[in-house]
Amino acid sequence: METLFDGAHAFGLARARIKIEAGDALGAETLLRDLAARYPDDERVWAMQGQLLAEQGRNEDALSSYREATRFAPADPAPHVALARLLHAINRDREALDECRLARAVAPNDPGTAALMREIEHGLAPR
Repeated sequence: METLFDGAHAFGLARARIKIEAGDALGAETLLRDLAARYPDDERVWAMQGQLLAEQGRNEDALSSYREATRFAPADPAPHVALARLLHAINRDREALDECRLARAVAPNDPGTAALMREIEHGLAPR
């Protein structure tokens, strides 16, 4: 049974998604920061915030948010993969591979993680 507390939390996440889709990055960020303060152990808040910040090119802030998401959901491969993609995008490929390995440890058959690892390893290969 969903409680009012859970409903408010879900409503906040939904509002943040709507703001992102509407192009209201500032409003979404404000809402996500509030949600992170109220629900600091919710990896979904941190992951959504990481995605928003990465899309704005605020890579260090995005990395911090993604790291929080991985901290609160170590058994979920998605935040590890998101973090790996960002690390790869900013040419921190060895760290990206480490995150891919963590994602594969919990989801060894995930084809997306395997493809990302191949892409990163290809870039690291001597030419």
